[in-house]
Amino acid sequence: DSLGIKQAGATENDRVAALVIDALNKKQTPLLPVDILPTPSAKTYQLSDLQLSGQEDKAAVSAYAKKLTEIMSAYHTPALGGEIKLLLELVEQGKTENLSGLVTAAERYQTTINQLLNLTAPPSAGQLQLNLLNTLVRLAENARLMTQILEEPAVALGAAQLQTGNLKPCLSAIGNLNLFFAAQNINFNNGEGVVTVLDL
Repeated sequence: DSLGIKQAGATENDRVAALVIDALNKKQTPLLPVDILPTPSAKTYQLSDLQLSGQEDKAAVSAYAKKLTEIMSAYHTPALGGEIKLLLELVEQGKTENLSGLVTAAERYQTTINQLLNLTAPPSAGQLQLNLLNTLVRLAENARLMTQILEEPAVALGAAQLQTGNLKPCLSAIGNLNLFFAAQNINFNNGEGVVTVLDL
């Protein structure tokens, strides 16, 4: 095809990159060059923004793990990163009904951010939670830009291209929390930790 995005071995990131180039060529004057994304409007939180408790005993850590697991369960269905698939389907297949799903994805990230800001964490988990929080902020900002696909396709597709790279730090942050809970000998139902699923 003209964009060269359906050949064997093409990844989702290759497809997004090809669509970015095509959108830029058609628009000619994008509001934002792709190379300066992500936008500086995304906030970076500090430890002082978190609710840290003075409790470090196993009961407190276990209660924290349970609440954090409940928060992150929002990414089981649809999975983390599902907005990229929705955007590609909208652009490539004309599924305009996916726009509401993009809005929902952006709202879900923001809800999680608010929940993490209000979640009381033991001090030993503070930096780990902060890392997760800040990766979610980047994902939320890109997801918000992706909802503008009809008005600003170059910006939305540029954000989608960055979103694929921002998923790895988020998964690493989740993995580090799982390691923290394992080191604390915290038991989860059915052996599940603060896991989530990647949907690409």
